[in-house]
Amino acid sequence: MSEPLLADQRGTYDRMRAACPLARSPRGVTLFRHADVVAAAAAPSAFSSAVSVHRMVPNSLDQPEHTAFRAAIDPFFTPERMEALEPRVRRIAREIVGGLPRSITVDAVTEIGYPLAVRAQADWLGWQGIEDELLAWMADNHAATRSRDRSRTAAVAAAFDEIVLAQVRRRREMGSAAPEDPTTELLGVTVNGKLLPDSDIVSILRNWTAGDLASIAAALGVVRKHFGHIPTIWLSRSMRCCGSTTRSLSAVA
Repeated sequence: MSEPLLADQRGTYDRMRAACPLARSPRGVTLFRHADVVAAAAAPSAFSSAVSVHRMVPNSLDQPEHTAFRAAIDPFFTPERMEALEPRVRRIAREIVGGLPRSITVDAVTEIGYPLAVRAQADWLGWQGIEDELLAWMADNHAATRSRDRSRTAAVAAAFDEIVLAQVRRRREMGSAAPEDPTTELLGVTVNGKLLPDSDIVSILRNWTAGDLASIAAALGVVRKHFGHIPTIWLSRSMRCCGSTTRSLSAVA
């Protein structure tokens, strides 16, 4: 995470592959060669994913359990389902950008990325109405992570599980009247012929949200910064979309 490495990640990793394809750091061990990564991933007895004190589905699972859960989860992310979701996310993005104040500087991560991540995920999972609660949790989680206080981060993690569990319980109580969304759909998913317990459902939903909310927001900031440093990318894209130099320059401005 040093500044020189972040400034030239590709060059650094290329040099590591040639000179030292395995590196240790406080974050663990990093493999730099594709063949080594594949070999580690295919040898769970030597490189187990079950290293967390908490069960995380499917991240902390080894084969063959991992394969069974992936088979149950992957249908939620088919190209067809993602294509159907795209217009909804675009609408949310337009609403957020359209509501930004003009002629002042805004923080792309906190003022665009955070609300986009929360609203898009809530819309997808059927969690409408708790967007403010999720935004507050993101702020708490960020502060807890920066504090490096394990008891604080554990408390924030437990709080998120309660948010998710409330959504699961609500649908169980509603029965056949529960909304048709991925959260409700998970209640009917089976692995090896058995319905998932609430703990696994919460773990899957946590995996889809708790980490991704911050990642989506950060990714938007990274892309926006990249466009800012290389305006020709934005200009070229605008020209293709708008069909005229005048309109593209207006879009960039």
